[in-house]
Amino acid sequence: MTNSMTSGKNILRFLKKGINKYTLTLLGFGVWLVFFDPNSLVQRLKITRQNASITKEINHFRRTVEASLEQLSDLSNDEMLEKYAREHYLMKKTDEEIFLIR
Repeated sequence: MTNSMTSGKNILRFLKKGINKYTLTLLGFGVWLVFFDPNSLVQRLKITRQNASITKEINHFRRTVEASLEQLSDLSNDEMLEKYAREHYLMKKTDEEIFLIR
């Protein structure tokens, strides 16, 4: 019991001796940088997450654009264009009837 009490007193003595104006200044500066500064660590983490999300969206839209360009190149042929119009927009010739089976 006395051993734990003396170690607790030693820690208190060290803290009292170790905390001076320079330590308090550095501690205050660290707290300021982590929480309150406009370029704080918290803001950096938010921006990093947002950047990752935006990068993911950019990659998604690039894949979408590539697929659309590929589809556009396929539609340069008149037969393919007619097939696409019939399938997606239900276009028909004047003498035809369309039956939808889903």
